[in-house]
Amino acid sequence: MDSKTRKNNIIEAAGKVFSEKGYSVATVEDIANAAGVAKGSIYNYFTSKQELFTALFLEMMEHDREAEEEIFVADLPASEKLARLMGRWLDRFDEYQHIGRLVLEFWTTAASEEEGPFGSELKRVYRQWHDSIRNIFQEGLDNGEFHLVISPDEATRMLMALFDGIGVQNMLGVGESFGHEHLDNLKKVIFDYLLGGGGNS
Repeated sequence: MDSKTRKNNIIEAAGKVFSEKGYSVATVEDIANAAGVAKGSIYNYFTSKQELFTALFLEMMEHDREAEEEIFVADLPASEKLARLMGRWLDRFDEYQHIGRLVLEFWTTAASEEEGPFGSELKRVYRQWHDSIRNIFQEGLDNGEFHLVISPDEATRMLMALFDGIGVQNMLGVGESFGHEHLDNLKKVIFDYLLGGGGNS
């Protein structure tokens, strides 16, 4: 097994252990056991549990970003990009429901370490998401697909806040479950009202 594969296996094992036990309870030894390596092998790649936690966080964020970037750069109408992005977010809800505890710990860590690696990285990624989504709204506005009743910035903030809220509810298991049938209704509301009647889903 090469070094890169071993490192990826350690990160994957860390995700399972942190999700099951939580960051504060999980130990490097737990992660080593889950990865099938000696405890000392972990330190060949990561100096601490904190660094491993950060690496896991960054990998998850990058995976999400890469999947969504394909939508942002696709040669599609703005309305179709927006519809596909909302579908991607719903798929992410399903993924995160299995590791909801871990995702919430990421956010909690980012909030408590605003200037640390979590806080700064979360801000960077959110800014990327905001700018890319705003570009979709602006593109639709410029080509006549969308007839926004609010600014692209405001529309972006509202959409991101909406899906963040639904995502947290799904992770915590509170409120009604949110599935594809609900997404269809939500898209209709967004396209009919937020976009002033422009676009199709």
